[in-house]
Amino acid sequence: MAAICLAGIALRLSPWPQVFTPHGIRFLEDDDTYYHVLRAQEIVRDYPRVPWRDPRMNYPLGGVILWPPLFDV
Repeated sequence: MAAICLAGIALRLSPWPQVFTPHGIRFLEDDDTYYHVLRAQEIVRDYPRVPWRDPRMNYPLGGVILWPPLFDV
């Protein structure tokens, strides 16, 4: 189990040098990155409240956010 966890952490951190550059943070090709940064900002701004609905999803009704907040943090 420890080896699986370490492999997962290594894979998750492998793009670190491409993202955190000396010139600042660079977002990779996936547009979802911007959305998760927006969610992280909302979580930090409204701490300790964590929003579970997003009015921007499924406009105009809004949508339930299905992934856990630590994914965005």
